[in-house]
Amino acid sequence: MLLEVKNLSVEYITREGRGYAVENASLKIGEGQIVGLVGESGSGKSTLGWSIIRLLPGNARIRSGNILLKGRDIIKMSERTLNKTIRGKEISVIVQDPQNALNPVFTIHTQINDILSLYRKRRGKTERKEEAVSLLTKVGIADARRRIDEYPYCFSGGMKQRVMMVMAFIVNPSLLIADEPTTGLDVTVEAQILEHLKDLMRQYGTAVLYITHDLAVISEVADKVIVMYAGNIVEIANKSELFDSPLHPYTRALINCLPRSTTQEDQLETIPGSVPNIFNLPHGCKFHPRCELAKQICKEKQPLLKRSRSSSHKVACFLV
Repeated sequence: MLLEVKNLSVEYITREGRGYAVENASLKIGEGQIVGLVGESGSGKSTLGWSIIRLLPGNARIRSGNILLKGRDIIKMSERTLNKTIRGKEISVIVQDPQNALNPVFTIHTQINDILSLYRKRRGKTERKEEAVSLLTKVGIADARRRIDEYPYCFSGGMKQRVMMVMAFIVNPSLLIADEPTTGLDVTVEAQILEHLKDLMRQYGTAVLYITHDLAVISEVADKVIVMYAGNIVEIANKSELFDSPLHPYTRALINCLPRSTTQEDQLETIPGSVPNIFNLPHGCKFHPRCELAKQICKEKQPLLKRSRSSSHKVACFLV
């Protein structure tokens, strides 16, 4: 197993008090596997993702659990070890807004070459530039030989994200964490980005944790899907199982919200209410205030994640 997260809990400390953004989360990612992590904003997806490389805000604390990458516990590593062996090497990241990730005062070539010079030390400048041009061409940037010497402001949002993909895969990582990488892009560009992502993943043999609120994207890219709600993992299943037979009421509600028709007369379904604040979580199942099927036990006890119809399908719900 490439990555195994065991009973991970992460809290935030603010003026409002202490609140758990992730609570007793456990998941596994195999070699070369694409795992989708999905849920509404505020569900704890990004906190879980950034915990894996221990790049959390200053007011966040990992309170318990283990994060095992190839058997090594990341939580027990020093910052020096993380920077030397894990971050940007074993694990790469693609963020939602590439504008903030790219330095505006350096050309695209300079920024890619900074990485290549670390990992291709035996190659000369010309060879490294040829590799950079080749990679940019592979991710769909036209006239890459000319455009590589331009600055980030000359590139559209979709093109900047393609540059970020190149920079992430250059190091040949074992795991890529993609945090909402296509949010804000139009559907045509999004589809192209997803295809290039899958091509690079196959080429480099990289596993991907794809974080998003968009189940439609997950249906295109993921092998396995993890559904989070209010800091808890509520369902885990292979993609086909999850979309064909969702078990948790929250998962079913998310799927029902997907557009199914192009006619304007059809009303888009929504989930009433919103994800609770981590400093004011309800007792019992966190979803019960929004669940039409909730019973008394749902209000009193928190369900545990257990296997259901198959060994690969787990759900945390008293109604199953």
